[in-house]
Amino acid sequence: MSNETVTYSLEAVLTRIEGKIDSLQRDVNQKFDKIDERLTKVESSKKKN
Repeated sequence: MSNETVTYSLEAVLTRIEGKIDSLQRDVNQKFDKIDERLTKVESSKKKN
């Protein structure tokens, strides 16, 4: 294994972090939307009974 140092600019690192955060936020939003849809179905079925 070599002892090479890899250097990234702060901008590049922050851009990658921002991209990952955006991706995770989209995933969380999709999951909340699905949970909300399921809850709405449960609530509407309880109102019918």
